Amino acid sequence: ITNGIILCPKSLLTDWEKKLWEWAPEIRVLKVRGNRDQRKLLWDSLAHIYLTTYETLRQDLPDPDYGWLDKIARKNFDVAILDEIQKIKNPSAELTQSARRIEADRRWGLSGTPLENRTEELIAVFAFLKPKLLRYDDAFEPIVVKEKIRPYFLRCRKADVLTDLPEKNCEEVWLELSSAQRKAYERAEKDGIVDLNSRGDSVTVQHVLALITKLKQICNLDPATGESCKLEYLNDQLDDITDNGDKALIFSQYTDKTLVLLEPRLKQFNPHVYHGMLSDSQRDRIIDDFQNRDDCKILLMSVKAGGLGLTLTRANFVFHFDLWWNPAVAAQAEDRAHRIGQKKTVY
Repeated sequence: ITNGIILCPKSLLTDWEKKLWEWAPEIRVLKVRGNRDQRKLLWDSLAHIYLTTYETLRQDLPDPDYGWLDKIARKNFDVAILDEIQKIKNPSAELTQSARRIEADRRWGLSGTPLENRTEELIAVFAFLKPKLLRYDDAFEPIVVKEKIRPYFLRCRKADVLTDLPEKNCEEVWLELSSAQRKAYERAEKDGIVDLNSRGDSVTVQHVLALITKLKQICNLDPATGESCKLEYLNDQLDDITDNGDKALIFSQYTDKTLVLLEPRLKQFNPHVYHGMLSDSQRDRIIDDFQNRDDCKILLMSVKAGGLGLTLTRANFVFHFDLWWNPAVAAQAEDRAHRIGQKKTVY
């Protein structure tokens, strides 16, 4: 192997870059980022490893059927490594299609959740890793899928290899909505049901999910008054946590409707907000501050932006201000604190 490509989520670019430097400083690594001209220059330069995101590859290695789109990425490698490979679980998505245009003799996928919802997702992943190994008809026979992938599936559980990792204790807390939240919830629920009924046969699952999302956001904070039983509880907990010198992560799936509103009301804990709209340098600075500065006591995080791959072992308390639809995604997010390097019990 003389050259390879590593694809990863945007939030993990710097982590990969640091780890490669730490473990193999002799390897020339090019992080392919920047504007189009900068990326073209990087793709055309010689390197052992080209490190980039799925989204950048989608831009730079588009569908050849669209001849007017100029492909600037190289696509021939000795090895391709896809981190968080479940990002190509949807076979019709452009991210998946661009990844499949990579030509490599050796292909590896890394994931904490290779299968999140359906067997078809695993089949889509293996369409890249080992083409023709699985067919979509196999989805009806999970035992067949398991046997076929066995020679190519290396499972490493924390419980098996990190025997000295501290415990992770999970607790579910039930809270009563404040009076303002309760009124807002009941009003939104009533109006939402009227709206759904008025749509008749044209109502879709998306309309129902939109109503559920609105109700979940009211459970976080009342949009009119800002009242929040969750915030009151969180404030009490954070007082004790930070007094003991500990730190906390607070996850939500709603950046604008929750995280941005929480930040000024948790100002005494010097919070940072980590979300998908940040630049690479902003993400790196926030993670560095949280891991290395004592005065930065909490990190407000979007599940989508911060729930994968990051190492945040300075925190040993994790709060889900609201829960993602898929429990596997929530569990992976909280494990940002429960990783190699954690010395304390994680709550």
